[in-house]
Amino acid sequence: REEAFALASELFGELAARGDGGDDAGGGLRPDSYTFGNMLNCVANLLPRNGGGDARHRHADAVFTACVEAGEVNEIILKILKRTVSPDEYAALGLKWRRKRRTTRK
Repeated sequence: REEAFALASELFGELAARGDGGDDAGGGLRPDSYTFGNMLNCVANLLPRNGGGDARHRHADAVFTACVEAGEVNEIILKILKRTVSPDEYAALGLKWRRKRRTTRK
């Protein structure tokens, strides 16, 4: 599981770097809601809930924050996030997203 998560994280990081205008053009590739959803599923399925909760929350937070910044949050992302983190963590991350939505609408 650790090796699979490390590989998924590496690939996700490379794709995100290309989307941000990283070292090569990336051919217009950047993470979309499917990419973010798949990475959140990796967090949910490959990182332990018990004993590794801090790492699980930290990675879920990073992926969700990137998803928010990219404007790719949708109902499916929220469902995956809800099953990935604790109810308190979900509420905190949801609040972060709602605040971001309010500031970008103005």
